[in-house]
Amino acid sequence: MKKIIVLLILGSFLSGMPGYAQSEEENKDEWIQKFYFIKTGNLWFNSLRFDFPDITNTRISTDTIPVYNAWEQPMELSFNNLPEYVSARIIPPSLQPKEEGKIILTFDPVKKGTYGPVYENLWLMTNDTNQAQKRLILNPNIREDFSTLTEQQLADAPHIQFEKETYRFDSVTSGSKVVYDFIFSNVGKSDLIIRNVKAGCGCTATNPEKTLLKPGESSKIGIVFDTSGLTGNQHKSVTVIANDPKKPVTTLIIQGYTKP
Repeated sequence: MKKIIVLLILGSFLSGMPGYAQSEEENKDEWIQKFYFIKTGNLWFNSLRFDFPDITNTRISTDTIPVYNAWEQPMELSFNNLPEYVSARIIPPSLQPKEEGKIILTFDPVKKGTYGPVYENLWLMTNDTNQAQKRLILNPNIREDFSTLTEQQLADAPHIQFEKETYRFDSVTSGSKVVYDFIFSNVGKSDLIIRNVKAGCGCTATNPEKTLLKPGESSKIGIVFDTSGLTGNQHKSVTVIANDPKKPVTTLIIQGYTKP
């Protein structure tokens, strides 16, 4: 018991010493430097991306990014021209020197009215003399909510089926265009709806000839891959999103080799 009392007294004594307080402050500064590793002028971030994990098309979601004012004067924060499906709270809206805060973003997928990955820039306005505008990224991946479907509805659901999901082309000369049609069918029992088609970098995907397919109907998605400036092995993807509970997302692959 005496040892515990002695240690408590010693700890209290040390904490009041200038050297101990300085060490504590240095540890905090080191933690701040590591945690807020993205430095945009005098405003530091832990992340620049709002990704809203596990978001569905029916649920309003929020995501938070912590911030730190590394400046020697107050930092004023505000957003300019946010879209109608996004709202923001900045706590506090005026960050004192060396103060931490947070930006809370609320995203309404119903108002956005799309499916799959979203990538948009949001501009945070500040009075920072070393880069006033800060670019943040809105990047949710919106999934369709099938959780309310009954067993019978799942049994009677549409089902998408592609003739092939990977197209391998022979060697082509850089600068040429690779063109291919991915054929797909609705092999389910109700209407198949193509919600979205997203091509990866370097690819162009046309909308299907039909975006609503009755059971047994077929359609195609045309892909154009421009190989300009590319050599070597190539691997490109196109994401297809449909109202198929068993396979809501299909990734189509184009791969091959381009010669100089």
